[in-house]
Amino acid sequence: MTASQPIGVRITDDWASVRAAWPGLSDLGRSVDGPLFQTREWIDTWCATLGEAGDTEGRFAILGDGEAARIFLPFVVRRAHGVRILEGFGDGTADYHAPLVSRGAAFGPAEADALWAALGRGPGAPDAVHLVKALAEIAGRPNPLLAWGARPYPMSGHIARLEGGWETWFGRHFGRDTQKTLARKRRKLGELGPIETRYARDGAEALEWLSALIAGKAAQMAGASVANGLAGERTAAFYERLTRGDTAAEHVKVYALTVGGAPVALQWGVAAGGRFTNLLTSYAAGDWTRFSPGLLMFRDLIEDRFAQGDSFFDFGIGDEGYKARFSDDPALALWSVLRARTLRGRGYVAAQLARYHLRNAPSVRWARRTLRGLRSAGRTGAEAGTKAEAAQAG
Repeated sequence: MTASQPIGVRITDDWASVRAAWPGLSDLGRSVDGPLFQTREWIDTWCATLGEAGDTEGRFAILGDGEAARIFLPFVVRRAHGVRILEGFGDGTADYHAPLVSRGAAFGPAEADALWAALGRGPGAPDAVHLVKALAEIAGRPNPLLAWGARPYPMSGHIARLEGGWETWFGRHFGRDTQKTLARKRRKLGELGPIETRYARDGAEALEWLSALIAGKAAQMAGASVANGLAGERTAAFYERLTRGDTAAEHVKVYALTVGGAPVALQWGVAAGGRFTNLLTSYAAGDWTRFSPGLLMFRDLIEDRFAQGDSFFDFGIGDEGYKARFSDDPALALWSVLRARTLRGRGYVAAQLARYHLRNAPSVRWARRTLRGLRSAGRTGAEAGTKAEAAQAG
């Protein structure tokens, strides 16, 4: 495709009509760059679970014609107060929003302009575009969609480069005192039963461990000041379907740290394109927290991903201290993209901007910090210990 040729853009709400051409998890790092959250398996699973709720509809864009299709962007359209809003696909299950871009494909201002023009055609055209958690870069190249109008998102992503060998990486990121403490806790934990860390051997065990993880997360988050992202039957069904899916299952890894065969810490992630993305975590609470099962699990998980030959470990979205500690690169910058297409859309955008400025006003930020401090001070010692372990274990 040259600059003199028109840029073909196809937009449809019929997923089946474009599914065969859409890249999957196995294509990441090989023929396309971009997040796993926009792959064929992720979209299939969303359509079969969360998409059936009926409050949003899929909208799929492909730039390029026929076999020359090079850029793939999934969206959803949500209607609120009579306004049609184009949003990033799978929000709630997607840590990042960005297109999948074929290796060597042009993706710059011209392509972004062509997409913007195409979005305005047809009876179902959106009134506004609102993409949250949009990546600033895709494989080191600027994301041209940010030119539509972007503001910093309040959280970041974090990635560790798995290089130099496990022993070197472990020594660099875990101080000598921490290493001794973990070794001591592992010995103490071993007094309760044989310890093993591994990923599920088959689909049945993977589903069993996922069910335990979801239940553990619910118990872990009970009474916390943040929402449990795994709450809801459709959300649980989403991860269950990914775990047992024919093509996704080979990429989904459910890890467990077991004591006497019983899981005391669990991790659910996806391995694709030389990158392991860690997405779901839970661990046994109560007396188990004195053994730091979450941190032991994390240490073993990183070691295994070295053994599996991964190049990157993606901690996902969130600015918890341990993520910054173990990351080797600067935080992944995320942005909110907001732009109106119609008069109705301008009203929506104005309301969102007003909320943004109010939320970031110094007095409001001070009030939020104060409220969080009061909540923290009101917890019992046991609860505070549990939250501290959560911050270390992720």
